[in-house]
Amino acid sequence: MPKSVVPAAVGDQADSIDPPSAMRSTTVDLLALINRALCDTPWTQEALAAHMGHGQAYVSYISRVLSGEKPLSAAFVLALPDDVQSQVARRYAESFGLIVVEPAASAEDAVRGLMSGLLWVLALPLPTRTARIAKAGLL
Repeated sequence: MPKSVVPAAVGDQADSIDPPSAMRSTTVDLLALINRALCDTPWTQEALAAHMGHGQAYVSYISRVLSGEKPLSAAFVLALPDDVQSQVARRYAESFGLIVVEPAASAEDAVRGLMSGLLWVLALPLPTRTARIAKAGLL
């Protein structure tokens, strides 16, 4: 059994495993997602410092992290409140073209959401509707 690999076979194999460059070029600015999520929630920097278990001196550190002056660490992201983390996760998924649907509180809310979505799609002109359905991966 040979212990070496034919170079031509390696070249073909690398092409089939490596994703196309269009798929690799997506970058996400996590700091921007966090800042936008914080704008959509009632959290202030003082409340974040208290939630993270630190005093008022930590507010200036939070401000520096959110402005990009200090590096964003995984510990900082994990210390964020759950509602902020869920907003960041939703925005992160949407940045890759995924559709994120929050759970409905009741069956009536689920039906209302489904019907409003269907009626919205049906109200679009046919070329736009087809493009959106194709983008969602349903075609």
